[in-house]
Amino acid sequence: MRFEGARTHIYRTGTGEFALLLGGCTEEAASSVAQQILNKFSGVWEFHTMRMPISVQVWMTKVPEQMKTQEQLEIFVGAEYNDRLPKDRIYLADELREEERRISVEMAVRRALENRSLEVYYQPIYDTKCGKIHSAEALVRLKDEELGRVSPEEFIPVAEQTGMIAQIGDFVFTEVCRFLSSGAPQHAGLQFVEVNLSAVQCMDTQLPERLFSIAEGYGVSPSEINLEITESAMVYSINTMRSVMEELTKDGFSFALDDFGTGRANLSYIQNFPFRIIKVDKSFLWAEGESEDNHVIFENMLSLIRGLRREAVAEGVETKEQRDMLISHGVEYLQGFYYSKPVPEQGFMKYLEEFCLSEG
Repeated sequence: MRFEGARTHIYRTGTGEFALLLGGCTEEAASSVAQQILNKFSGVWEFHTMRMPISVQVWMTKVPEQMKTQEQLEIFVGAEYNDRLPKDRIYLADELREEERRISVEMAVRRALENRSLEVYYQPIYDTKCGKIHSAEALVRLKDEELGRVSPEEFIPVAEQTGMIAQIGDFVFTEVCRFLSSGAPQHAGLQFVEVNLSAVQCMDTQLPERLFSIAEGYGVSPSEINLEITESAMVYSINTMRSVMEELTKDGFSFALDDFGTGRANLSYIQNFPFRIIKVDKSFLWAEGESEDNHVIFENMLSLIRGLRREAVAEGVETKEQRDMLISHGVEYLQGFYYSKPVPEQGFMKYLEEFCLSEG
C-alpha cells in the first residue's frame, strides 16, 4: 500500500499493532486511508496452502486536539477495551469520546492512589429511637488537578474494571481507622462507621487478616466498624464470600446489606449471611408516595426486614414528610440530605458537635 504525503510515518507499536501518523491532511483524507487499510486487511488471506482469516480495527484520533500527551496516546492505542470491541470497522474520534473520558478518569484514579490524595467524606445516620446521630457512612471522593471533581458514579466503575477498587477500599478503611483512633467521634456519640466493601474485596481470602491488622494497628475495635456490601455483589462466588464474611464476623466486625431491592440477591442471602443491618435503596422511598402499589411494596419491604430480625436503614431521606412517615413506620435509622450531605472529616466533627448541642 502507498500513502501519499511528505508527513506520513508508520510505526510498529506492538505485536500486530501499527501506528500511522498522517500530518497535514484533512479528516476526509484520513478516513479514506483508514478505509483502504480496512479493505486491504479484512477477510481471508492465502499463504501457500494456508487460508488465514484476518480481522482489523482502525482507530482514528486527532493529535493534539484529542490526545495531548504521549502517555494518553500510548494508553489509547494499547487500551484493553480494544479487544472487546467488534473487529473490521473504523472507530472515529467522536465515537470514542466515552473511552477517552474513561482513560482520563483511570489516569486520575491512578494519580490519586499514588499521591494518596483520595478523600473520605462522612454522611451521618440518625437513630429514630434516641434522636441522635448513631453512626456514619464513609464515602470516597476524588478531586483531580486536571479533571476537577469526579463523581463516584463515574470513577468507581472504572476502578472496578481496572482492578484498583481493592486499593481504594484499603485506603478508605485505613483512613476510617485513623479517624476513629482519636476517640473524638465516639466521644461525640458515634457508635460505628460504615465502610463499603467491593465484590473484589469480598473474594479476597486474605481480607479478614488484613482488615483486622489495620484496625489493631490503630487501636480501633472491629465493633466500631460496620462493613457494607451492595446487593449486586452477592451474585459472585457465594461460598467464598460467606467464608470471608464469617471470618470477619468472628473478628468482631458487623455487616450491612446496601441498596436492598435493586440487585439480584434472593432473600435466602439475608437469612444465611451475617447481615445485621439492611439498607433500603433510596429509589423505593422516593417512589413510595407515587402510587398505592409503591406504598404497599415499601411497607412490605420494611415488614420483611423486621420479620427477619434485622435493623432497617432508609436511604435518601430528603424531606420532613419522608422523615415523619419513616418514623411512623418504625424505621430504626435514617440517612440522607435531610440530615446532612456527605462532608469531610472536620466538617463532620463540627456537625456532630453542633447536633449534640442542639439536642442538649
